[in-house]
This record gives sequence, structure tokens and C-alpha cells, in this order.
Amino acid sequence: MLTGLIVFVIAQALLLAVVLIRSDRGYSPANRVLAALVLTIGIQITISQFLRSGDIRRYPHLIPVHHPLDFAYGVLLYLYVRVLVNR
Repeated sequence: MLTGLIVFVIAQALLLAVVLIRSDRGYSPANRVLAALVLTIGIQITISQFLRSGDIRRYPHLIPVHHPLDFAYGVLLYLYVRVLVNR
């Protein structure tokens, strides 16, 4: 059950990122930064699920991707707020 919920959350994050990138409405630079933030969260959840389930043994090249993404949240959130304020 939890795995199904996590797959749904990952799919929703990817869909929201695509919608934000392709949207013509709103402020485009802010939408792109927000899409990058949502995509980062989706990737982080995906890799965390691989680590928790033990499937990471099949994809060991994803292990180094996990830790730099921890630092991306603050940077992307800062950029998003800065783009909105400097509009």
C-alpha cells in the first residue's frame, strides 16, 4: 500500500513539473524554478524508495545522485522566492 502511494506521489510530481514548464500562464521564470524544485523532490522520493526497498542493488549508479539533491532544496527555494520578488 505504501509503495503504491509513493508511486502516485512520484507520478504527480513529474506531472506537475511538466505542466509548470509547458504552461504559458503565469510568470514563466518562476514556474521553471518551481518545476525544478518539484522535480528534485520527486527524484529524491524515488531514490529514497529504491534505498528503502533494496532495489538500489540493481541501480548502484544512483547512490551518488541522492546526497547532492539534499542541498538543492534550499537553493531552489531561494531562487524561487528571489525570482518572485524581483518580478
